[in-house]
Amino acid sequence: MQSLDTTLLSRRVETLRKLDISKIKAVTSLTNIPEFLSEFLLAVIGKPEESDLSSLILDVDMGEMGDRKAENVAWVPLLGRARAVLESIPREHLVKSRLVTASWVQVEQTRTPAGRYMYIDWAICPANIQFKDLFVCRESLNGTLILAYQKGQAFHAIAYITLTYERSGTYLIETDENGRVEMLLQAPQRSDILSAHYSTGGGIFQGVIPLKREQLGPMLGPA
Repeated sequence: MQSLDTTLLSRRVETLRKLDISKIKAVTSLTNIPEFLSEFLLAVIGKPEESDLSSLILDVDMGEMGDRKAENVAWVPLLGRARAVLESIPREHLVKSRLVTASWVQVEQTRTPAGRYMYIDWAICPANIQFKDLFVCRESLNGTLILAYQKGQAFHAIAYITLTYERSGTYLIETDENGRVEMLLQAPQRSDILSAHYSTGGGIFQGVIPLKREQLGPMLGPA
């Protein structure tokens, strides 16, 4: 089997295009769990409303529900799961990484009202980089949005930024060369739920992310 090391971005020569409107919003330590959760929450979309019965999802065995009804079982809180994961990781490992949140603008014509909408997404990055030099861009290999920085004449890819939709999961953000993005955000189907109150929900995330014309490169892995 070929070593995974040979597939690192440092072995390829790709180019980048910065987003026209974006910025690094915050850099947060993983050891500060309350601050982490507060910042991470801003990067989550699709949060179900408590009064929306169609948003309910089960995370239990139907055979163990007893007298409980599907409409009385709510989403498992995402922040609770995130807290549990962080609390289970030794501090000496947490200090090696940072949560980075970034904001960017997407033009949406099918939304009411049509216009420009800002989104906040996130990535986990090594703690030993110069965060002041980070920017959001599109890499040319897969058209995916990433965080990168420039060092000398080269540009170094640090991490993919991700979109978290609470009802279905976390996604990489891929666009075509014109910045157009279209993703289906669909919650998993559950064959063990038979209730008119249960709906997987979801939708189509689409629009155009304005990109700068200038091609930057070469793109390498972390320095």
